[in-house]
Amino acid sequence: MAVTLATGMVGCTQSNGEKVTEKEERPLIIGCESFGDKFTPFTDDARNNEGVVQLTQLYLLTADREGNLIKKGIKGEKAEYDGKGYTYYGPADISWNYDEGDKITTYTVKLREDLKFSDGTPVTADDVIFSYYVHLDPSYTGTRLLNSFHIVGLENYRMNSTAAEGIEIEPYAVKERLANPSKGLKSGIRTFIREILEEEYSWCKETYKEKRYESAQEMFLEYYSLKKNVKTTEDSVVEDVAEQYDVDYHSLAIHYNGSESYFDEQIEKIAYEELYAEEVKKTDGQRVDHIEGIVKKDDYTVQIQTKGFEASAIYSILGIPVLPLHYYGDVEQYNYEKHCFGFRRGKLRKVVEKERKPMGAGPYIFKEFKDGQVTMEANPYYYLGEPKIKKLVVSQASEQDMITMLKDGKMDIGEISGSVASFDEVRNANKNRELSGDIITSYVVDYMLYGYIGINADKVNVNGKPGSNKSKALRKALMTLFAVYRKTSIDEYYGDAATVLEYPIETSSWASPKENEKGYMPAFSVDESGHALYSDYMNADKRYKAALEAAKEYFIEAGYEYDEASGKFSAAPYGASLSYTTYIPAEGKGEHPSYEILRNVQKALASLGIELIIHDEEDENVMWKKLDEGKLEIWCAAWQSAMDPDMYQKYHSKNIDRTRSSGNFYHIRDNSLDKLIMSARKSEDQGYRKMIYKECMDIVRDWGVELPVYQRQNCTLFSTERINTSTLTPNTTANYSWLNEIHKLEMN
Repeated sequence: MAVTLATGMVGCTQSNGEKVTEKEERPLIIGCESFGDKFTPFTDDARNNEGVVQLTQLYLLTADREGNLIKKGIKGEKAEYDGKGYTYYGPADISWNYDEGDKITTYTVKLREDLKFSDGTPVTADDVIFSYYVHLDPSYTGTRLLNSFHIVGLENYRMNSTAAEGIEIEPYAVKERLANPSKGLKSGIRTFIREILEEEYSWCKETYKEKRYESAQEMFLEYYSLKKNVKTTEDSVVEDVAEQYDVDYHSLAIHYNGSESYFDEQIEKIAYEELYAEEVKKTDGQRVDHIEGIVKKDDYTVQIQTKGFEASAIYSILGIPVLPLHYYGDVEQYNYEKHCFGFRRGKLRKVVEKERKPMGAGPYIFKEFKDGQVTMEANPYYYLGEPKIKKLVVSQASEQDMITMLKDGKMDIGEISGSVASFDEVRNANKNRELSGDIITSYVVDYMLYGYIGINADKVNVNGKPGSNKSKALRKALMTLFAVYRKTSIDEYYGDAATVLEYPIETSSWASPKENEKGYMPAFSVDESGHALYSDYMNADKRYKAALEAAKEYFIEAGYEYDEASGKFSAAPYGASLSYTTYIPAEGKGEHPSYEILRNVQKALASLGIELIIHDEEDENVMWKKLDEGKLEIWCAAWQSAMDPDMYQKYHSKNIDRTRSSGNFYHIRDNSLDKLIMSARKSEDQGYRKMIYKECMDIVRDWGVELPVYQRQNCTLFSTERINTSTLTPNTTANYSWLNEIHKLEMN
């Protein structure tokens, strides 16, 4: 979508007689892909909506370039990155303390006393308290699931009973309820189905033209209707399709994701909460009007207490925006001492109704959303200083159009995914044929996502013993070959837009092993005796030969029979095979960064008499369904990373057979690994956690179940002609972007 700059007239005069220059008049134009029309800070779940919300809101937590939390935000805290020192400021000082005796963690937030919302109203502890009670209300439906943490007294408050926290619901009871659903559970499932369909219909409204449908209704019916030739209207289409499903969430899951188990966890939660509520009613517990673990210490200090300690919990518990009580809530209904918190419990409608016009204490003030554009103005009360650029517009534009619009002067900032083609287009726009030049200045940072090749230990093993040395040798044979072909494949697919990754963690994380650190070793670069396979003088062909020879030795160690005469393996040990299958979501035409790796390994294995079958899935949901069900032997995928490097989700044995959102797909069952993961979770010492996570990654590598392949990069483009590039944030990372210092940005 083209954007016309509102440059105004050069030299026009304000009412006070001062001239307004073109530089002052024209807004900063930021491009992003399509977003919805709701910008509530209570949810901000859509990626681009979240960016809009971040410009208007103030968050309690501040992190440095490596993702380390800043504890002394008020006076500032220094941290080094890439050999340079930086000082970071935040809206609060934060601290946490775990009491071994009580087994209680206390998080303390001390606000700056000069904070103000964009209307000039001071930010106080009451606003923080209000924000917590909104996010923890029983009727809250947003994405910040603070209720999943064991905040002291939370369950009693949510269920309004002092007996709630002593109640336990057994898993078998949930299964029985799902097998024989009550009237209430059926109603809850219908509501869930309707909400999913409403979200999908909104998505159809945004994308039907791009998908080449005549209307959103046509697209929606094609995707979700269980019947053909349905007669309906735009107003009733969601309700009509919802009636087709009734309570059949499994069919909805197949249409939504391809796996009928995709919504199981959410539906189980609905059943669990119904059973929980029923048990609470049977008790003689007293009513509860506040959350015991959320305490106001003074006008600017709040404490949150949780049961136990988890190192990653702070990112969620303190990672909320501070919302203005006087704007979103009702001041008349707020009295901390009397346990009134600005709204009626269970009644959030009035709180969230301003979803199309958010307000906060961030760098910019939301003014208007119209014709696919969000207009904002600088917040004069922003605690780090009023932004230099007084007006900005966030405008919808496809990623493909952003480079052209920047070249044509119709956009000032845009973000693209790194690729050979996109980087070449940027270089061609600049006279120096570099990523940064006279037209476009590029900031390239590692994306918080990494690609990998995975192996299911339960599917690829010897004699049905996934953790045996022979089974590990079998998987290492495969991984050694996959590893050696990474560089040429990634260079060809991404060019400068990605790098080969040696450990399963994004490179900008504080827990990422560095080349100069003790014990660092490229992935699968040693033979079965532990000797290095490669030397610096080796060319690619020599490395391929070394890897093939090492793989052969690993196969022999696993028990494969090698025929010297033919130079091939003639038989596999019991439980293993001479043929394995890998799945890759490459659109049925090889469009995937790991596809050439598979092709090269396929040829290499064939020379040893072993077959590698490649399933290139046009519909990636087919692969996800099989992965969810634990049916894949080998697959190619990517992990989205979080700021905290907690490894419980991916590798703990308790997460085997879980859904895609939280699964140990590798089927690692290793007691030592489980203990290390939990030990790191319970420690506050970052140095200790980094050491433990390195041990965890070494264990995972020894199992031969995960090969990190690439760290992809994202590229933020700035108009060199329009933006004073000397004011851009230096040394940006995935954890600390140019948006963190947008208040310093100036235009030419």
